[in-house]
Amino acid sequence: MVWDPTIFKVNQAIEGEFHLTIKGFVEGNNTEIAVVNVYGPHTTAKKIRFWNDLEVLLNFREMSWLLCGDFNDVRSQLERFNPTFNQNWANMFNKFINSTRLIEVLLGEDIVVNAWNLPILGSRPDCVVRNKLTNIRCELKKHSQVLNILEEQILKHSKAATDWESIAESRTLYDDERLLWLREKKQWIAKEKIQTNMWKQKARVKWTLEGVENSKFFFTISLKEEGTKIPSGAFPLMELGLRNHKLSVFKVCYLDFDIGRVTIEDYLVLEGKFSEDEIWEAIKSCGSSKAQGPDGFNMKFYKKLWWLIKGDIVKMFDWF
Repeated sequence: MVWDPTIFKVNQAIEGEFHLTIKGFVEGNNTEIAVVNVYGPHTTAKKIRFWNDLEVLLNFREMSWLLCGDFNDVRSQLERFNPTFNQNWANMFNKFINSTRLIEVLLGEDIVVNAWNLPILGSRPDCVVRNKLTNIRCELKKHSQVLNILEEQILKHSKAATDWESIAESRTLYDDERLLWLREKKQWIAKEKIQTNMWKQKARVKWTLEGVENSKFFFTISLKEEGTKIPSGAFPLMELGLRNHKLSVFKVCYLDFDIGRVTIEDYLVLEGKFSEDEIWEAIKSCGSSKAQGPDGFNMKFYKKLWWLIKGDIVKMFDWF
């Protein structure tokens, strides 16, 4: 385990069979906390001993506890990506969490999993998918309120880093001061990277919604820069000419080309059900970082969480 000694002061370390625990204080806070890094065993007998040891450790002293690491267990079958699932182990895990009054801190994917499995109204497959996506958007919106202070955090870290740089120009920094400077600079870069990615995604969405208007605007500017006079009603005429051009191309490519009749075999393929593999191949072929669709999610969402949503998606295609 590694920690920043300028932030966390350790006064005790405990090494167990399946865990390593450090106890101490956060700088500027008199509340004692303990961080437990665990690695769970793989057999039932060892798991029983593992949970009992942790429960004794947590009940030994009243303080704030943080458990992290690899428990080698899941709370429900929905969290298991492969077919291997042991209900008895899951029951032991849940019993330990309830008896020690621990609170599970949900990460981004956990929030989506819980939202997808919330009760919904309606039974039609397309409505089911729509309502589940709505639940995810609502839950993520609540969770993203934490990111509303992103701009303030960037300003805070940039100011601190700049201040340290100013001090470094006047004198040599001590080791602990240099650590603080590097930490502020690292946080500044990380927060700006998050902000940049958010702006990129918003820009893609804006282009999807306003692409036609933006194209017309830039086309107007380019004509003006070339000194071309744009008469009143020019754009409707241009659009009409474009439509006529597309129609002529369509006639050449399709109407004047003998494509033959659809065979019985082709008909059966076209009228057949979509297979899960067929849907997945179509999803994989799409760009992950393209602008979101009308549902508010881009293809990266469907690719990353296909294991969770594929059942409902396939039902929707079957219904269609």
